[in-house]
Amino acid sequence: MTRSFLTYVFLLGLVCCPLQAFSQEIHDWEAWRQGRNIAGLSALSSPRAMIAGKTAASSAELLGGYASGGFHGGSEAQELWQAGAKVETEVHLPSWLLTGNLSFAHQSGDKMCGSLFTQPGYFPFDVLEFTPGRKTLRTYAAGGGLAWQSDSPWILGGTLRFEGANSNKHNGFRHTANRLDLEVVPSVLFDQYDWRIGASYIFRLTAESLKTGSGDAVFLDKGMMYGAYQAWDGTAREFSHGFAVQGELGNFLYGDAEWLFSRGTVGKMGDTGLRFPGLAFKAQLIYTLHRPAGVHAFRLGYDGYRQELDKDTSDKIYERHGFSAGPSWRLYHKSGMEFGAKLTIIYGKDLGSLLPSFLDHDESTAGEFEADAVFPLGRFQLSAGMLYGRLLGDHRHVIEKEGDAPFRLEDWWDREQEVPDATRLGGSLAIRYDFPLRNVEGLFLEASCSFVHAFDIELLPGPDRQETLLTLGYAF
Repeated sequence: MTRSFLTYVFLLGLVCCPLQAFSQEIHDWEAWRQGRNIAGLSALSSPRAMIAGKTAASSAELLGGYASGGFHGGSEAQELWQAGAKVETEVHLPSWLLTGNLSFAHQSGDKMCGSLFTQPGYFPFDVLEFTPGRKTLRTYAAGGGLAWQSDSPWILGGTLRFEGANSNKHNGFRHTANRLDLEVVPSVLFDQYDWRIGASYIFRLTAESLKTGSGDAVFLDKGMMYGAYQAWDGTAREFSHGFAVQGELGNFLYGDAEWLFSRGTVGKMGDTGLRFPGLAFKAQLIYTLHRPAGVHAFRLGYDGYRQELDKDTSDKIYERHGFSAGPSWRLYHKSGMEFGAKLTIIYGKDLGSLLPSFLDHDESTAGEFEADAVFPLGRFQLSAGMLYGRLLGDHRHVIEKEGDAPFRLEDWWDREQEVPDATRLGGSLAIRYDFPLRNVEGLFLEASCSFVHAFDIELLPGPDRQETLLTLGYAF
């Protein structure tokens, strides 16, 4: 653990420690926490609507973990070590709401290759190298929000989120990557007794620059692993604008919808040889049922996207679109127990046309089921979960338009498809202990582990993946 990391953790504690008022009036089941509009947390439907004084909750955590196993993508490590810290706070005053968070994460893995980007798969293209070596990734994040209400039914609010990341390959094919992600969301809410309606504007800037050795060749993937080897240093930039609308009836029915339009360019500074416009749409409906035994939260969600990759001449050479959708349910029992279940349908479609006379069509649909439970046992808390996923039908891969085929990394493409296509079964277990220390109520230690096994694996290094995590936290 480096000196800079320890310094960062110390500063996190200084920021968070003054906010030491804890209240049970801040709940995870609140529907407005699932959307963009922070002003909804100050609405009349909030559990804090009748509280005249200060209500606050904060937490700080240190964590470390280890993951291993052969069931992973080509850009992930066979063995991965991680460490990090984060703090969060939420403070409600009679007319104001303030939130804040800070986090730092460090990951290190050996024998890594694949994507040079810090978030492989985010952009509709990729830059790849195939020399295994040690790689590190550091991620820094900070954010906050506020909402203000007066005697009128209007509530104003806004959130700001910043995230930075840098990765380094220390041996083999040496390279560095630096990413910046900034998001600003101003919002407004009209709160009128039994109903409320809100709106948010969304602005997001994402930029990532890559630096390789002089003259070193990488593989530029222009969709579905079609591309060419070439020397490449450059920056990808994406600007996104959008809006969201929210509505709530009483304190039981909430819904929102969000549209986000993006436009990006990739290449060296000033070079716009490739463009990637996109559109993302999200919508959800949440029904909250309050009963003497606890709160039931039923959610139906949809998350869709469409991206394409164009040449500077506006010729489309790649397109991908898809969605994930499904219902979920969670019970927050008054005893502290929680039970949850979620069913998700995942659809994806890729079209590659790097050459005018060639069209490659790839399409698949998968399903996932997740369930989990939390049991408080005195000063202990036990959590358990399970996951099952599989393809629904066949993975369709057809060349619809014959012609000269562009160069493709066939072996790499086939191996990458095994990860989402595999039938898999997983489980997780966690145990938490709350220390009985005088005047330090809220200090806890949690150990967790998760495991997934994939069936009928042929190309990946192995069928299993396991992860362990140790967390020391303080909730106050």
